[in-house]
Amino acid sequence: MLALMVQVLAIAWNWRFYQYDFRAYYFGPQLARTDQDPYSERAMLDACRAAGLADNTHSFLYPPHMLVAFAPVSWLPFRAAYFAWLLLEVSALLLVARATLRNGPTLSGLTVLALGFNGSLAASLRAGQVGLVTAALVAVGVELWQRERADGFVAAVTAAALPKFWPGALLVWGAIQRRRTALFACASGCAILLLVNGLDHWLWPEYSRSFSAAARSLASWGAASGPQNGSLMNFCFSLMGAGGSSAWLLWLLLAVAVAGATMAAIWRSGVSNLAVSSAACLLGLLLLLPRVMIYEWCIAMPSMALVMSRCLSARARLLVLGLSLFPGLYLRRYLFHVDIAVPAFGFRALWTFTNLWTVTALWAAAVRHLTRAVEPAPASVVVSV
Repeated sequence: MLALMVQVLAIAWNWRFYQYDFRAYYFGPQLARTDQDPYSERAMLDACRAAGLADNTHSFLYPPHMLVAFAPVSWLPFRAAYFAWLLLEVSALLLVARATLRNGPTLSGLTVLALGFNGSLAASLRAGQVGLVTAALVAVGVELWQRERADGFVAAVTAAALPKFWPGALLVWGAIQRRRTALFACASGCAILLLVNGLDHWLWPEYSRSFSAAARSLASWGAASGPQNGSLMNFCFSLMGAGGSSAWLLWLLLAVAVAGATMAAIWRSGVSNLAVSSAACLLGLLLLLPRVMIYEWCIAMPSMALVMSRCLSARARLLVLGLSLFPGLYLRRYLFHVDIAVPAFGFRALWTFTNLWTVTALWAAAVRHLTRAVEPAPASVVVSV
């Protein structure tokens, strides 16, 4: 945690350079209010330069309704908004850390938080990424679900899915837990998300088209991108040499296998093992996403601690912990002097996608644990649950 606090102090000191993703949240609503395009990289860069900020910026890359959600912070002076957002990020970090340390051994948890997944938490703090807030909301939602608080779970997950729609799939996980009240609550959350995203197309059709175009380009459908996008899809296209039908087929087969195994294990386990079931669902979702940037792996940290403590042997735990700490991206960038935005084709992709291997191992362990937990025991054995 000391290492992360040093990072926070550096971010607070150099406010003209860091939290570069936050600039889109701040200037996006301002550009919209002045009839400029918040999805224009040129307009965003001009706004940042006018405020005396560094050029490491990008356009607004979120659904149009998030322009409304971020509007309150955009009315503040930039430095006040910058430090308010940093305070929110630190608060989210503490919630993620609390969930991680509650789920597993303290020493392993602290090590993963500080260094794991190629420094995912530090990268999220440097960028000022909303993904850290998303991770905190998901962690809070899962904890509320385990306390039989379906309403709190739905509220937290629905809020987490507003900037990035994919956490809303956790509502489907909740719905298949075979509880009538939970089914209604989860269906309500799904309806809210569909309504909000539908209103985007009605109220802001031009912005919706711009966002759709930006989302397609970011996902890198049908082409390999740099290993900073550590998704299973990007690995398949990198391994097969940029793309083609063979890469699509490989990814499709793996995606169907992951989705099918996850759904089967969750359905069979029912409500008997909610903690591991939620971890299997979240880790499976990360494997299915077409784009998972380095800062987005932090959402897996509480699940990682849980699976390590409940589903792995001591030897396997050390192996997965070591894998999560292997800095493949940093070795590529600083030892071999290859930009992480440059695709790693062929078998060179194997050692740069270590975040993907960590999550894959954790997902497999969680699914295996759920499957074994519901197998009938021999008649002569008494099983304690």
